[in-house]
Amino acid sequence: MIDVLMTVLTFFVIMAMNLTGGVVPNVTLPELDAEGTSSAAATPPGPPPPELSVGLDAAGQIILDGNVIDFATLEAEMTTFLATETEGVVKVKADRGLKYQDVDSLLVQLAEVGGDRVLLMLQK
Repeated sequence: MIDVLMTVLTFFVIMAMNLTGGVVPNVTLPELDAEGTSSAAATPPGPPPPELSVGLDAAGQIILDGNVIDFATLEAEMTTFLATETEGVVKVKADRGLKYQDVDSLLVQLAEVGGDRVLLMLQK
């Protein structure tokens, strides 16, 4: 009987922890309008910005335009792309099998070249 009561108690403790939302102090969230979209984060009309797609395969090799390249070549390509495309962004697509540390190290190197114009793409 005690085992049943402890199981029920454990269930309610876990449920109570999941139902309470975490509050982050000093963060103001955007308001939604009547249509359910955020007025502050509305995307501007027009075509999407140009992008340079960089891949990272399961072996950790950098892929650009279907070719395996080294980081020095990627750095040169990124510098040229970001200089010619003022609104352009660099999108990194990594293989699911990679460790996050491998992806993170590439992102850190790319951020040194492209700053806030480097994005990590995720797929559901």
